[in-house]
Amino acid sequence: LYADGDIPGVTIPFIAFDTNILLDLYRYSEDSSSDFMSAMTSYEARLWLPYQVAWEFQRNRLSTISSQVVAYNQLCSKLESEITKALENVANWKEAQYKGHPYIKLESIERTIQKSKEIVKKKLQKLESEHPISIDNDHIFDKITSLYNDKVGGNYNEEQYNKLFIEAKKRYKEKTPPGFCDEDDKKGQIEQILYGDFILWKQIIDKSKSDKKDIIFVSNDEKEDWRLKCHGKTIGVRKELIREFENATGQKILIYNRKSFLEYAKKNNVKVRQKTINEIEKIEAADIAVFREKTRDALLAARRAIEEQYRIYDYSRIVEEAKRLYDPIEDLRKIRLNNHFEELRKTIEAAGGFGEVQRIRIIGIVSEQSGEQPFF
Repeated sequence: LYADGDIPGVTIPFIAFDTNILLDLYRYSEDSSSDFMSAMTSYEARLWLPYQVAWEFQRNRLSTISSQVVAYNQLCSKLESEITKALENVANWKEAQYKGHPYIKLESIERTIQKSKEIVKKKLQKLESEHPISIDNDHIFDKITSLYNDKVGGNYNEEQYNKLFIEAKKRYKEKTPPGFCDEDDKKGQIEQILYGDFILWKQIIDKSKSDKKDIIFVSNDEKEDWRLKCHGKTIGVRKELIREFENATGQKILIYNRKSFLEYAKKNNVKVRQKTINEIEKIEAADIAVFREKTRDALLAARRAIEEQYRIYDYSRIVEEAKRLYDPIEDLRKIRLNNHFEELRKTIEAAGGFGEVQRIRIIGIVSEQSGEQPFF
């Protein structure tokens, strides 16, 4: 991270925030949310809001607020259910192994559990009543509206959108970043949602190109269509994005996550409390844990699909073709395998198709043959 004026080859840039950054303001404590918005305010003259972000924020703001408010009742219901089970267990114990014990008084334990239940319930109700944000009282929305007055990018017309949708569909099929990781999660959604990341990316490029300005883009998207991963760890931004941006605009782009943005602000003498950074680190860790859990579930589902497909497909031809392509290669660890995978893909398509299950199976085959993780 650099202070302004110290970034090699970068002028004083625009700053654009992704939708997830703005919606995350509702997930922070009041102090941390205030700190983050103060940091944004410090750069008010340089802020710019892509139209796609404004559209997504408006579309998701109320549901985000609602999810925070209903969380109190959800937690209360879950706790009540577990406490009821505990009380039922205690009642059963009274009639079983602890009946007549001279020192264990289960009636007293029952009363303690019941009292704890009421204490927790009242605590949650109090927290809900003190929740600082509601649909009718949203100071975060008011602040964002004020910050971005006359700073929202333009929308595309219908013809432009249709061209972008065609381009996005092609890029997603070719796994060209960004956005292709959303294809499964957003399947069946309208195209502006399905291709939202790509539309946002194009708007950022358009802005930099028309204004001839560098851009700092702040996003918490950790998926592989934005971030370069190695063994599950993020090691940077995908280089294809940087190259595409620079080739299209002649300008520079820096892509930060929320923590990096706050550290960038601190280097420019913006006051940010350490406890705010600590809170955001905890939220990021929780988000990563959820992402890994989803990834694990997806891998398990893929494994089950492969096991099921074994009963249907004969993979002998695929195995032999993989060996034919990879056995002659002397040092697989020193070359990128993209072209060879493309040859394999075409061969298999010619043999009758290349679905997701086959793709996953081939990844396993080539990993076994070469000791390398494929690049497709």
